[in-house]
Amino acid sequence: MELKENFNKKVIGLRDKKVKLLEELRTIDSELAVLHEFLPPEEYSIRLKIPEMAPEEIPER
Repeated sequence: MELKENFNKKVIGLRDKKVKLLEELRTIDSELAVLHEFLPPEEYSIRLKIPEMAPEEIPER
């Protein structure tokens, strides 16, 4: 039983880390969008393609 609990804690920890990373990527992408307003089109950089969390990754929501 302890092995299962440890495994579940690790999985939840990794999921929480993924949520934080996605939030950070969204923030960076928003900052990039603001910078694009000041750049000529030929100097645009690539916008980030940020994945969404799948519903099964967050069953408690």
